[in-house]
Amino acid sequence: MIEGCFAFNLNPEDYQVKAAPSKDASYSNALKEAVAMEEKILKFYGVAAEQSKHLMADVPRNFTLVAKKRNERIPKLKELLEKATQGKSESGERGQAIFNKFVYSSSLC
Repeated sequence: MIEGCFAFNLNPEDYQVKAAPSKDASYSNALKEAVAMEEKILKFYGVAAEQSKHLMADVPRNFTLVAKKRNERIPKLKELLEKATQGKSESGERGQAIFNKFVYSSSLC
């Protein structure tokens, strides 16, 4: 529960992400979109942690913990993107399956 009379000073438009890459996006473009989504999400958690530091200690600590776990996803996505742009990535259905598993997994890391 968040303490009463506290509001985050966040503009929701700054953190909007696409629900999913477009169906006709290439594997590398989908990875680029995924990196951009993760970076926005990470920025949100960082700002929320900073703005909530005057609340009970567990609120900013939890935002920071989630940010750390989400931060681990970005290098993995960038590695996949680098392989995709160098032509070393999985292609076709296999590549899309790997992408979907990574991006849409319920796991944060």
